[in-house]
Amino acid sequence: MSCRAGLRVRGAGRQARMRGVDNGWRGKGTGVQKPPPLVWLDVLCYTFFMVKLKSPLISLDARGTLIKALTFVRRRKQNIVEAKPEPKDAKTGLQLSWRTMFLLAVDLWHALSAEEKRVWESAGTARHMTGYAWFISQALRPNPGIYLPLLGGTMQGAIGMAGHEIKDLPDPGLAQDAATKDYVDVSISNLAWAKFLNDTPSGIGAYYEMSPSPTEHAKSTFSSGLLDTGDDQALFQWISDDVVSFETILAGIIRVHIHAQRTAGNKSIELYAELYEYTEAAAEILITTTDLCDPLTDDESCNELHAPLVADYDIAPTSKLLIKFLANVGVAGASVTLNLYAEGLTTSSVSLPTPTSPLIDAEIAFHASIPAAHHTDLAAIEFVIDGGGGAIETGEKGHLEVPFAGTILQVSLLADQDGAIKVDIWKDTYANFPPADGDSICGGNEPEIAASGKKYQDSTLTAWTKELAAGAILAFNVDSIATITRVLVSLLVRKS
Repeated sequence: MSCRAGLRVRGAGRQARMRGVDNGWRGKGTGVQKPPPLVWLDVLCYTFFMVKLKSPLISLDARGTLIKALTFVRRRKQNIVEAKPEPKDAKTGLQLSWRTMFLLAVDLWHALSAEEKRVWESAGTARHMTGYAWFISQALRPNPGIYLPLLGGTMQGAIGMAGHEIKDLPDPGLAQDAATKDYVDVSISNLAWAKFLNDTPSGIGAYYEMSPSPTEHAKSTFSSGLLDTGDDQALFQWISDDVVSFETILAGIIRVHIHAQRTAGNKSIELYAELYEYTEAAAEILITTTDLCDPLTDDESCNELHAPLVADYDIAPTSKLLIKFLANVGVAGASVTLNLYAEGLTTSSVSLPTPTSPLIDAEIAFHASIPAAHHTDLAAIEFVIDGGGGAIETGEKGHLEVPFAGTILQVSLLADQDGAIKVDIWKDTYANFPPADGDSICGGNEPEIAASGKKYQDSTLTAWTKELAAGAILAFNVDSIATITRVLVSLLVRKS
C-alpha cells in the first residue's frame, strides 16, 4: 500500500521500532531525510505488511495518527505503530433499547421549561452533579424513575399518549381494569339485547314472540290449564323475533321479569324459566336455568328470576333465543290454575347479563331509555273522596288541574271497606271551567267497585278519552254509592 499524507513528527534522532509495518520515508530532496521535530512533512509512505518484524527499521520518534488508520505510540519503552482500534458494537437489543431510552431522556430534558430545569439544577448541585446529569440519571432509573421497566412498576403521574395506541390488553377482571374495544363491543351487544314478551304467535310451534321493545299494547293474559301436584310442568314459551346480533353471551346473570298470579286452587306453585339456544336446524340447546320465584298468591305479583351463567357462552349468529316457563306444584290443597301477564305495564322481559362494572352505568342508561321498563315518565293523578266518617254521598266532589300532558293508561279505585261505588271523571279546559257531566272521559265505562268489593282496576279503558293536555281540569263525580266512606281514585298517566 502507498499513500501521501501530512505527518506531524514530535522529535527525531532515535530509531523507531515498528510492529507489523515496514515504512520507508522519502523526503523532497534526495535520499532519506531526517525530518526536523515539530514540523509537517509531505511524505510518500510505502507500507509492507509482514508477519513479524524482528528489528527496528526507522529511526523516527513519531506520535499521533496517520490518515485515521495507523497510530504511532510508545509502549513499554518501544515505539509501536498499530491500526487504529475500533470498539466493537454488537448492537444487541438491550444496547439499542438503552440508546433509545437515552435519546428520549435527552428530548425530555430539552422539553423542560426554564423553571423546571432550575429545579433539576438545584437538586443536582446538592449531589455535585449538573441538573442535566441528575435528570438523565433519574430518567434512566428503572423505577420509580421517569421510565418504567419492561416488567412491572408503578406510574407516578398521568400519561399523555399523544394519539398513540395501547394494544394487546387482556380482558378486564377487576372494576378498574382497562377494557378493549372488542370486549366493550361484545358487552354492548349483550346489553342491547333485551326482549319483551307479547301475545303475537311466532310461527314456530306454539311459541309466542319476543320483541325488541315494549309493544305498548294492553296487558295480555296467558292462562294455564288445571295443574296438579308435580314439578317441571311446562307452561308457555317465547322465542326472539330475530336471530341474535352477537356470537357470545357474557358470563353473569340473565334476568327474567314476569308477572304472574294463581287464579284457582290453593296448592303451592312456584315458577322458573329455562333459556335455550334455538338453532337454524330447529335444535334446542339448554343454556341455563333460573332460580324459583316465591310461591304465587291469588294477587298478581312481579317476579324477578335470575339465571347464572358461569362462563361465556358461544352462540351461532344464525340462532335465536328461546325462553320456557315451567311450574312446580305442591302436594297439599286443590289443583291450581295460573295466569302469566305480558305487555301493558308489566314489562315482562328477558335481558342478557352485563357483568362488568364499567358497563353498569351503561346498562342503567339503556333501560332508563325504555319508558315502560323503569316508569321514568309515569305519574299518578290521585283524588281522595272522603265521607268524613260517614258514607260518601253522590254528586260532584271536587277538581284537579293536570300540570302536564299525557295519556291515561290505567284507573284504580281503592276503598276503605267493602261496599260499592261508581265514579265518573269529567275533563275540560281552564277557560271552560267547570267541567260538567257532558265532559265525561269514561265513555260510559265509569270505574266501579261492585257490591261487597273493595278495589277496582282497569287498564283497557274501552271508549275512554285518554289524552290529557297540560292544564286540563278534572272533576270527580260519585254516580252511586253503598257503604264505602273513603275511596282513592288513581289515574296512571304516561307523560308526553
